[in-house]
Amino acid sequence: MAQIVVMFIAGKVADKTSPSIVVAVGYANAALVAFPIFWLVDTRDTALITVAMILGLGFASIPYAPVGTVLTQLFPVKVR
Repeated sequence: MAQIVVMFIAGKVADKTSPSIVVAVGYANAALVAFPIFWLVDTRDTALITVAMILGLGFASIPYAPVGTVLTQLFPVKVR
């Protein structure tokens, strides 16, 4: 459920701004959240592991929505 909501929001933000910026910010956020996620998993508490998985999947799915647009912008129409 977190992925669906985050992808919807990321897609809307990418439409209003630049899709490549949203992809870059999404990957940067996923990298920054990686260590806190590992720390939450290391607690071995079921509730905190669930929170870690929701955060991990949520932040990792930010670039999924606009990445198709970014990949098509890499090549001219004639090559596509």
